[in-house]
Amino acid sequence: MLPTQLQPEHRAVVERHIRSCTVCAHQQMNLTRITERVRNARPRVPVPMEAKTLARQLALRSLAMNRLRRSQVHTARVRTVSRTRWYRSRVFWVAAVAGMATALCVAAIALILL
Repeated sequence: MLPTQLQPEHRAVVERHIRSCTVCAHQQMNLTRITERVRNARPRVPVPMEAKTLARQLALRSLAMNRLRRSQVHTARVRTVSRTRWYRSRVFWVAAVAGMATALCVAAIALILL
């Protein structure tokens, strides 16, 4: 979700949390950097509203699951910090974003050609 899409009171709560939580601040910085790279690299084709809605829902579901997982890790402290999972690597997320962008482009081209 873009910061401009939040209501002012929700945006204030998010900004307050990001100032106090280094994990979320780091994640927001990474997501902003990746978003800017994708925006600069993507072709300018119109994307159907259904695809935008689906992508937004998937991103929100992923963020909710990450938040739940993070809260469990923060409270339990079961896993060690040094162990990294494949889905937490930067390469995975760059590949996932590139794959989603490619799929959206292919879908848009298919719609145009039909």
